[in-house]
Amino acid sequence: MDNDLSASTARLSIHKSTQTTATVPMCPVTPSVKLPAINLDPFAGNVETLSRFWEQFQSSIDDDASLSTINKQVFLLGYLEGKPKMLVDGIAVTADAYDETKRILLARYGDTNRIIQAHLDFLEGLPPSKSATPDELNINFFECHRRVHALRALGDDVNGYGGLLIPKILRAFPPEICLRWSPISKGRVSGDILKLMEFLAEEVDGVLTAQKIRGDTLDNPNHIISASALHVNSKQSK
Repeated sequence: MDNDLSASTARLSIHKSTQTTATVPMCPVTPSVKLPAINLDPFAGNVETLSRFWEQFQSSIDDDASLSTINKQVFLLGYLEGKPKMLVDGIAVTADAYDETKRILLARYGDTNRIIQAHLDFLEGLPPSKSATPDELNINFFECHRRVHALRALGDDVNGYGGLLIPKILRAFPPEICLRWSPISKGRVSGDILKLMEFLAEEVDGVLTAQKIRGDTLDNPNHIISASALHVNSKQSK
């Protein structure tokens, strides 16, 4: 075999050709479209969650230039549940229908006044609490804090609701905390909800810190303790 190959190789001659080499036409391959890997909860009609849902949908799907408009329409419909899905369920899946679907959803659930009213309704409807566990106090505080700052993010003057909301917020906390707020509220901060949030943060942090010092088990291990709450009295008690 070596002798035959050597003889064949010796007879080969390589010449430069001026002719154009024919190329075999390649068939274009259309990549399959897959839904981007994102952790996006479906939107079921809660106006308070529309902003977060829409920001995630925009950054992951709506702004993706590699996706066709029809695919974006399919993905959007797939992330809707309940009344929002029923609202746009009859719209055809076409490129022109995508903008119309977005317009209908944002007009129905993206109205700023509706979102503001939803936050105000929650704060006004807080149930009274005569006694609560540290974990319940922590949940109440963060829920109030989240909604107050959501109102600020919407450009609303939260202190304009101070006279109405502060008593509603305070009733969700034990009476001893409300009594400690009374001397503070006699000053110019009586209608300042942001000052109230600072006060409640210190109070709740103090309760959680005391619980940790006693060695009690927290129901929720993901508590966030501020640095101010770590300044506890180090004197030995008799």
